[in-house]
Amino acid sequence: MSLSIELYGFSKPTKGPSPSGYCQKLEAFFRAQPSLSNVYIHVPLDQPSKAPKGKLPYIVLINGTGTPLTLPDSQFIINHFISTGLTPSLDASLTPSQRAESKAFQVWTDDLAYPAVAFTRFGDTYPANYDKIYNSIALPSVLNYAPFKPMIMWNMRRHLQGWLWAQGVGRHTKEEVESIILEWVQAIQAKVGEHGEWFHRTKQPTQVDVVLTSFLMHYVGMVYNPETVGMIREEKGVVRYTIRAVELWFPEYEKLLEMLRSWL
Repeated sequence: MSLSIELYGFSKPTKGPSPSGYCQKLEAFFRAQPSLSNVYIHVPLDQPSKAPKGKLPYIVLINGTGTPLTLPDSQFIINHFISTGLTPSLDASLTPSQRAESKAFQVWTDDLAYPAVAFTRFGDTYPANYDKIYNSIALPSVLNYAPFKPMIMWNMRRHLQGWLWAQGVGRHTKEEVESIILEWVQAIQAKVGEHGEWFHRTKQPTQVDVVLTSFLMHYVGMVYNPETVGMIREEKGVVRYTIRAVELWFPEYEKLLEMLRSWL
C-alpha cells in the first residue's frame, strides 16, 4: 500500500527548524524512520484555530486507497504509527527500565521545560524577547499593521500567559523559571556525556533522542530565547549531541550547524 502524509505545522524556513518544538519533534520522527522520511510533505498553516484540537501540528494520513485519516497532537501521532505497525518503534531494543527513563525525559521536555522556555518568550519579565517575537511574526496583508497586529498579538500573548498560569510555570519568578530550564539542560549533559553520545549510549538513536534533539535545535534556531541558548552553549556535550542529530536528520540546516560548531 502506498502511504502519504500531510504534516500541517507553522511556517518554517526551508533550511531551518520550526518555530514550534512540537512540530519539529514530529518532523524529526518522520526523518528518523526510513519508511516515512520520503512520504511526508510539510504544509504551512499559521492559524492553529483551524487545527482539530486548536493546536499544531496535525497530519492527514492517506494509507493506500483508504479514507484519509486526520490525527492531531505530535505524541498521539507518533503512538499511532507505532501501535498500528506502520513503522517500527525506535525503542524496540531498550529494556523496560530504559523505556521508563526515556518516557520521563520526554514528558519533562514536553510538559515542563518547554512551558518554561515559552515563559521566557511571552512573560512580562522578558519584554525584549517578546519584542523579537512580535517583530518576527508577519501577519497576512493589512493584519500586519496597526491597529490590527497590536490587537492580535496582545490577544495571543494574553492567551499564552493564561495557559502558562494555569499550567503552573507562569506563577514562578524569573529566577525559578530559568532554574527549570538549566536543570533540564544539565540533565541532558549528564546523560549524553562530553562527547554527545546517544541518550542510552546505543549505536542508533532512540525515541528520546528524537525528542530531546528536536527541542534543542528548535531553541538554538530561535532568536527570542537567548537565556536558553546561553545555557545550551555552555554544555559542550549537549552541543555535540545536537550537532549529531542535525547532521543525521536535517543536514540542510547549514547555518545552524555552522553556529553550533563555532561553540566548540
